[in-house]
Amino acid sequence: AEPFNAQKALQAGLVNDIVDGEVYVYALQKAQRLVSLPAQSLAATKRLMKQNDVPERIDAEAAVFVQRTQSPEMREALTAFKEKRPANFRKFD
Repeated sequence: AEPFNAQKALQAGLVNDIVDGEVYVYALQKAQRLVSLPAQSLAATKRLMKQNDVPERIDAEAAVFVQRTQSPEMREALTAFKEKRPANFRKFD
């Protein structure tokens, strides 16, 4: 195998981004973005990502999707959208 640089890794989809400069600041921004999302939805996504059986995972994704559309977090997201304000998912932690 021949070595490749970060740009080639990005083009191949092996990495999501290339960080020039302060890695800590970049990581903190990413963490703050994750914290702003609904925790239960993130947990469900993480569980789904760990499943190896693709047909089983597709069925599980459908079930989780239906479940999450009926959650308080979804109601908050829709209300926030309607009121043109950022959603506040912290109250559900």
